[in-house]
Amino acid sequence: YIDEAALDVELDKGEYACTVNFDTYRIRDNSYIGRAAAQITLYVLE
Repeated sequence: YIDEAALDVELDKGEYACTVNFDTYRIRDNSYIGRAAAQITLYVLE
């Protein structure tokens, strides 16, 4: 759950179906491990 986040573009108030990508990195040497994706609904309230 993310309560608030800045967007790159201005969107009208409403619900938006989208895909979020998570990139993972190894802490010890910052090497790239991989990516996971999930379908989410983005709610623009204001």
